[in-house]
Amino acid sequence: MERAADQSWSSSYTYQVSQHSADMLKRLNGQRKSGGRFCDVLLRVGEESFPAHRAVLAACSDYFESVFGGQGEQAEARELEMHTISAKVFRDILEFAYTSKIVVRLETFPELMTAAKFLLMRSIIDICQEVIKQSNVQ
Repeated sequence: MERAADQSWSSSYTYQVSQHSADMLKRLNGQRKSGGRFCDVLLRVGEESFPAHRAVLAACSDYFESVFGGQGEQAEARELEMHTISAKVFRDILEFAYTSKIVVRLETFPELMTAAKFLLMRSIIDICQEVIKQSNVQ
């Protein structure tokens, strides 16, 4: 009888909820948009401020991973100033970090590509390259 009990406990079951990641990011985005609940950094871009979660930024951007994971004063800073990106483009980039969706606008495309390269955001760089490829075909 003990052996049977041992056998049942030695078995394991793995479950995967396909929407878990998307649902979690959606909730984090909701926290960000509702006054920055649980956000641990404020990004100042021009005259605008954007609350965010360091973990989300670092997961999407090698630049932010380096900044937050480093030893300098920026690693612990509650606020960071972004001087090289306009608020309009940064808003789109931040929205992408939380939703995986980005609107590529013709008027901001060059700045978006430059910002993605600066922030080391491979996914947005790939999207920009795909836009260039598609526009050359048509």
